[in-house]
Amino acid sequence: MKKRQKITDGLYPGDDVIPKPLPMGRKQIEIDMEQLENLAKLRPSLADCAAFFKCSEDTITQIIKRKFNKTFTVFINEQVAHTKSELLQKALSEAFRETPNTKMLDLCLKNYCGWSDKIENGIHGQVAISHAPIVVFALDGNDDNE
Repeated sequence: MKKRQKITDGLYPGDDVIPKPLPMGRKQIEIDMEQLENLAKLRPSLADCAAFFKCSEDTITQIIKRKFNKTFTVFINEQVAHTKSELLQKALSEAFRETPNTKMLDLCLKNYCGWSDKIENGIHGQVAISHAPIVVFALDGNDDNE
């Protein structure tokens, strides 16, 4: 067998005319991670994220798995925690203002802190029902009015 002579740039004579192989599979979609994190703070669905980035839902889940080593749900919940924190800070600042924005404060506290306008009326504890003795009145058949 004849050995090929190697030239200085790492190619063999005639290799410079060999075309480079074409990439296999689909083209990798580029998703800006900062945009994804900012979008996730708004608690979007997986379908919403896929529509925003014009890709499949599988692509979104795979990117989150590859970049953050998390599921979509865990990733979204972690990002929404930042939104909740900011809303609670805003609600508190509104509550302590001289003239508070009570509607916004009320809405934030209900939606994010579990507050409610409902007043629950009810009996708390155990209720025991005792049986009263049964009283039977018997008539003897003699009626004094006759």
